[in-house]
Amino acid sequence: RSTWERVCHVLQDTSRLSRPKSKKRSYPLLGVLTCSECGRALASVSKGGGTSHYGCRKPAGCGAVFVKCEAVEGYLLPILLEMADSPAARDVVAQVETADQDQMRTLLADNATDAATLERLTDDYADNIMDRETYRRQSARLRARVADRHERLAAIRGQGALGQVSGSVVAAWADMSNDERRAVVLALVSSVTVRRYVPRKGRFGGRFDPTRLVIHWNYDGLERIEEAEGLDPANDPAWQAERVAAAQLAENPLDRTARPA
Repeated sequence: RSTWERVCHVLQDTSRLSRPKSKKRSYPLLGVLTCSECGRALASVSKGGGTSHYGCRKPAGCGAVFVKCEAVEGYLLPILLEMADSPAARDVVAQVETADQDQMRTLLADNATDAATLERLTDDYADNIMDRETYRRQSARLRARVADRHERLAAIRGQGALGQVSGSVVAAWADMSNDERRAVVLALVSSVTVRRYVPRKGRFGGRFDPTRLVIHWNYDGLERIEEAEGLDPANDPAWQAERVAAAQLAENPLDRTARPA
């Protein structure tokens, strides 16, 4: 697992992870993490002692889900960065992007047609050929269609973030801006749902529980790669054994047989 170790080594330097080109802490998972309870995107939250969190803040959110930045970034980013540098994953994204290029050309052509129509409408209105209400109604419909296509084009361009990185994403990560980091993450996933924290008794209660996260990959092929290559350390037998032991300790704290050697 040399790639995994290389990713973790890069991310262990918290100054490189959280402060690219700035002394202010960055939040590369903003716009990525969502609340399992209300579905809203998690915001950046600073709590007592200078601890940074992603959280579902009230009043916009429900206030039920919070997670420490270091914990979720330390677990999730190695998975995503290793995926970003996986040749198999790059092939999956490239195949989709090839199809997206055709879609982009169609969207751009449709926008050009609507822009020309809108210009003619404006001329007709200026020349008193068209009344104000008709112009308002038709121009609003055209502008709405153009705006919708711009959003779709932006989404397609965002998925091309991996192709814009020359060489290894892991090697380039430290020098990326916040927006560039977020673009790389969103090229792979549409979102990651964070479940509510449930306190666990026992020896392993302080360790981050990866089952709180549900990764929503952009493409089915990436999910298959995650399973085939075992990128998720939560699938490791040793980690699963710890979870079983923690559950047994929670049920019976005096049961010494539940404690691993």
